[in-house]
Amino acid sequence: MDASVASAVIGAVAVGGTALGTVLGGWVQARGGQAQARAAQEAARIAADSAHHQAVYERRWTVLAAYLRAASECMEAADRLYTTDSLPDARRHWHALTLAHAEAELAAPTVLLAPVDELRKVVGRMYWTAQRFAPAERAWKELVRRAKEGETAAVRAREAVERLWENADQVPPRNGNPLRSTPVRGALSKTFPDSPTNRWCSC
Repeated sequence: MDASVASAVIGAVAVGGTALGTVLGGWVQARGGQAQARAAQEAARIAADSAHHQAVYERRWTVLAAYLRAASECMEAADRLYTTDSLPDARRHWHALTLAHAEAELAAPTVLLAPVDELRKVVGRMYWTAQRFAPAERAWKELVRRAKEGETAAVRAREAVERLWENADQVPPRNGNPLRSTPVRGALSKTFPDSPTNRWCSC
């Protein structure tokens, strides 16, 4: 082979190899870049999902904790009705509990829906019982206090109420003792051991 031809062939192979190497190198880099991009996208998605789940988790337990606080405050407000005339305060706490319950139902996991609803029912029964019977119990306590202080009218009134309680079994429910068959009678019995309620209270 002529020396000039050999030089030309060698040069062509060298140029071709360089070009092929450049193309292959670019293709590998492109493929590697796509893989890196996909990896970055997947990492971002995982991070976003994790942040979302963490936010949902924190929100859920924040709402449930607020619901428990509202229930506790409502129960305390209902208890206060037996000692003070604080019905507006009790109603405010009941309204707050109703709103907290609605939020808790939306946030709670399925397994907690039944306990969430049961708590509202329990507190509701306590609230409505107190709202209905607490005024009568406060009046009874005041009557007993005045009777013990020797106030004649209070003594006569207490005796009349006790006679009514003694005959409660023979009185129609709508005209009889309104505290009969309610949780309040237990509180009356424990507070006033000398009351005739002890004769029929099973608390």
